[in-house]
Amino acid sequence: MNNASFDELRGCGLTLRKTEYIKSISKEIESENLDLEMFKEYEDDDEIINEICEIRGIGLWKAEFVMLRGLNRL
Repeated sequence: MNNASFDELRGCGLTLRKTEYIKSISKEIESENLDLEMFKEYEDDDEIINEICEIRGIGLWKAEFVMLRGLNRL
C-alpha cells in the first residue's frame, strides 16, 4: 500500500485524511515499527483494542473490525 500514490488511493474513493492514515500505517508496518502479528499472542481482547486504538486514524469501530476480521475474535 505504501507504493500507492495519494491520487491512486483517492481514486478509490478515500478522503484525504483516510489516505494519510493508510499511508502512515503502511509505513509503520513496512518499517517494522508496527507488528500486527503480535496481537495474535494477546489473551486480553480489551488490551488489543486499546493498543489498536492508539494508532492514528483508528477508532473503536475499526479496532473491533480488526478483532473480528483480522484476528477471528468475537
